[in-house]
Amino acid sequence: MYTIKRKGGMPNALKSKLFKTYEQARKAIRAWLYTQFKLKRIGRTTTDTINRTATIGNYGFSISKTA
Repeated sequence: MYTIKRKGGMPNALKSKLFKTYEQARKAIRAWLYTQFKLKRIGRTTTDTINRTATIGNYGFSISKTA
């Protein structure tokens, strides 16, 4: 099982959720980020614009395995 962590506060949509795989957790973070980009609540970094993907670490997110 995997859980999401973030520096600077966790969004309610992702708070205390568990995911079976790392990929599911990463997908949930990116979906939340893309929604925030569309709503213009978070500015997209230049690196992400060039690479055409959202690097979760650039926005303070990390994924950790739970015991």
